[in-house]
Amino acid sequence: MCDEENTVGCNHDIEENCASCSDGDGKGGCTHSHLHSNTGGLELTLEQYLQLTYKQNQMIAAKLEKYSDDLTKAGKADVAVHLKNSIMEFEKGNMWLGVALSMLN
Repeated sequence: MCDEENTVGCNHDIEENCASCSDGDGKGGCTHSHLHSNTGGLELTLEQYLQLTYKQNQMIAAKLEKYSDDLTKAGKADVAVHLKNSIMEFEKGNMWLGVALSMLN
């Protein structure tokens, strides 16, 4: 059962109803957020979750970088600037995730 103190490795998919949660109406009406994993029901440790998040952030930043370049080439540099700003935020977040990971080791 998921609860607010132990949401890492919650073993139901994000699309699934949160009927098993102790918070909410039992029909998907949770009032808190979950850290869901798509690991086939395997629970993730905090370190594994942070590593997964770090890698996903890197992939998202790389995609945004490509889109930003494409927008610049298409004459939409004003939009590309905002994507570049979001990339900097992903990188900043990953810096802090990296610090947390190194402290766990």
